[in-house]
Amino acid sequence: MRIQQLQFHEILDSRGVPTVQAVIVLEEGAMGIMEVPSGKSVGTHEALEKRDTTLNRYQGKGLQQCLEYAQETLRKSCLNKRFKDFKALDAEMILCDGTPQKSHLGANFMLGLSGAFAKACANHYKIPLYQYLSEVAQIPLPLFLPKPMVNVINGGAHADNNLAIQEFMLVPIKQKPFCEYMRMLSEVFHTLKQTLHQKGLSTNVGDEGGFAPFINQTKEVFQILTQAVEKANYQLGEDLGFAIDCAANHFYANSYYVLDGEKLNISEYSDILNHLCEQYPIMSIEDPIIEDDFDSWTSLTKTLENQMIVGDDVFVTQEQRLRKGIAMGAANSILIKPNQVGTLMETLQTIEVAKKYNYKTIVSHRSGETTDTFIADFAYATAAPYVKFGSVSRGERVCKYNRLRAIENHNL
Repeated sequence: MRIQQLQFHEILDSRGVPTVQAVIVLEEGAMGIMEVPSGKSVGTHEALEKRDTTLNRYQGKGLQQCLEYAQETLRKSCLNKRFKDFKALDAEMILCDGTPQKSHLGANFMLGLSGAFAKACANHYKIPLYQYLSEVAQIPLPLFLPKPMVNVINGGAHADNNLAIQEFMLVPIKQKPFCEYMRMLSEVFHTLKQTLHQKGLSTNVGDEGGFAPFINQTKEVFQILTQAVEKANYQLGEDLGFAIDCAANHFYANSYYVLDGEKLNISEYSDILNHLCEQYPIMSIEDPIIEDDFDSWTSLTKTLENQMIVGDDVFVTQEQRLRKGIAMGAANSILIKPNQVGTLMETLQTIEVAKKYNYKTIVSHRSGETTDTFIADFAYATAAPYVKFGSVSRGERVCKYNRLRAIENHNL
C-alpha cells in the first residue's frame, strides 16, 4: 500500500485537552482516520506524548508546533512509500524516531499514523477493521466477545473526591452474549444511581463516567455496590464480581501507602487487600503496588493467587518490562494501552508474550478519550478476554461498547 496523503490535526479529547487526529489516504483512494487518546494517570515508563510545553496555548498542552514537525518528518519518511501492512509502517517510524520512549516524534503521532494506516488498509480490502487486524496479527478470531470491566465509582486522579482507589468496576462472571453483559451492567449502574441518591450522595460522574461521590472508606464503596447489585436482582459472585484499579502510584509517599486516611507499610497494606478479597468477590486488582517495586508485586501475586493481579503502570504495554515481570512472577495479567508504547506492532508483540506466558490481557481506553472505536475492534481481533472502556455513561465510553455490540450483531 502506498501512502498518498498524510495529515495530522489537533482536536479535543473528552476532557477538552488537545489530542491528535491522523488522516491517511492510500494511492487507491482508501482513507483511514485515527483519533488518539491521552492518559491522566500516566506511568513513568510510558512512551512520551509530544506537546508544545513551552507555549501558553492550551496551558502548554497544545500540539501545533510538534504537529507541524511530526507531519514534516513523517512525510519525508513515509509519504509515497509502499508498506505491506501497518507492521512495516511501524518499523519505519521506529527507525525514524530512534529513541526508546518515542521522544523524537511522540507516541501520540506515531500511534495515530499506525492506526490510520490500519483503518485505510481495512477500507481498501473492504473488510471489517477487526478482520484486517486479526489477519495481520495472525490471531484467529475468538468465538466470544470480551467481558467488559465497567467503571461505576471513580476516585483517585479521575474524580474530585477523597477516595484513594481510582476505579471500582463490575465484571460479568458467566459467559453470555455481549448485549446481555451490557444490559446487566446498565441496570446495576442505574440502580446504583438511585442508591447513592437515597443516601444523599452525589451522582455526578468522573472522567471515565463512573459516579464520584464523597465516600470516606473503601469498604463503604463495596457495601453500596453490594446493595445496588442485589437491588437490581443479580447475585454477587455468581452473576457479577468486582474489579478495582488501585493506581497505587497516586497514594504512595515516603515508603508508605495512604489508604482511607491510614499510613500503611507494604505488609499492612497487603493485609488490607487480602481482607477485602476475603470479604467481597474481587476478581481483579490493577496496579495495587507502585510501578518499580517488582519484589512487592511478586509477593502480592503469590498471596492473592486467586485474583487477576493486573499490571498497568508497572508494564506500560512494553515487552521488556513485561518480560521482567514474568521472570519474577510479578502479576498474572496485563493492561493493554497502545498509546503507552506508541505503535500497533509493538502492542501486538507485548500481547504475544503475555499469551505465551498465560498472562490475561485487558484492552483499555484512557481517561482522555475520543469517539474513535478502534480499540473495540483491536480487543476482539487480539482475542482479549476482557475490555475496560469506562462506564455506561459518557458517549466516548459507550461508543466502544456499542461497537462490540455491532460486531456481535454482524452490523459491521
